[in-house]
Amino acid sequence: MFNNVDHKPTPVSVVINVWGNDNEDSLVRSLQSIQRQNYQPDEVLVVIDGSINERLDKIIQDFAKTSNFVVKQIHLPIASGLWNARNVGIHSAAHEFIAVHDADDVMHPDRLKIQLDQILSAEIDVLGSPVYEFDAVNERVLGLRMLAGNDQLTRKMLWQNVINHSSVMLRKSAVVGVGGYRNVHLAEDYDLWLRLMCAGKNLSTSDFVLQAFAVDNQLNKRRGGTKFIASEFTLHQLVRSTKLQNILVSWVRLALRLSYRLGPKFSRQIHRSRVQAKQFKNSAINLEEFLNNPPLNINLIS
Repeated sequence: MFNNVDHKPTPVSVVINVWGNDNEDSLVRSLQSIQRQNYQPDEVLVVIDGSINERLDKIIQDFAKTSNFVVKQIHLPIASGLWNARNVGIHSAAHEFIAVHDADDVMHPDRLKIQLDQILSAEIDVLGSPVYEFDAVNERVLGLRMLAGNDQLTRKMLWQNVINHSSVMLRKSAVVGVGGYRNVHLAEDYDLWLRLMCAGKNLSTSDFVLQAFAVDNQLNKRRGGTKFIASEFTLHQLVRSTKLQNILVSWVRLALRLSYRLGPKFSRQIHRSRVQAKQFKNSAINLEEFLNNPPLNINLIS
């Protein structure tokens, strides 16, 4: 089922979180993409958040048995949320450089190689990449999500999360140094990036599309609702603490974000199609094309 490639001098950990609602076929596809890396990780930490069924467990056991690298399985008896599972995985990692991955997403075969080269050469603390969004059932690419280049990252980060979470490679010491993830509903990554910015850490994005992000028809629904109100006020306080926005602008920002969260689902769909995931002429057509060609440089898209 899985292929393996050589090791290399700088060790890298991969942290992937699994829970009971994960799709079995998607998990197989996700784990295969780790095994296909041209720059093999030294360890993969599978954090199992709560109970899972026998089929998911067998997929993980098969992955561990057929790997040329260490696979550590960490079982959390009660599901406490993604933020907690991420923290457990990162704290348990043996190495400084950690690639975050999701159980339904797919890495490009060159992801770890490209990210490690970039994070080392530029003293980067958090490095994300543009991602393809794809239909998890038919593997058709729906759009390219590239929210900000490095010249715009700090400015745009004050308004929205422009780093795609499951595409990130990070330094363990930087994340642990600011206290790791916090329980901020479905915004634990944005909360972490803002705190790292406040701590003076170097956040960056690659020019290459290195990750494919699975989406379904419930995505826009999950991103809205009153449950986000507390999260938005937490993020508002962080943005204010950067002192990079004046008081009036920061309150306008909060009002716009609450409108986005509390508005109808179709408004979030329009925002995604016009601002986030767009289709370009030379984008990959499907997941197979993404995996079997060199990663797309977003400076060359049209």
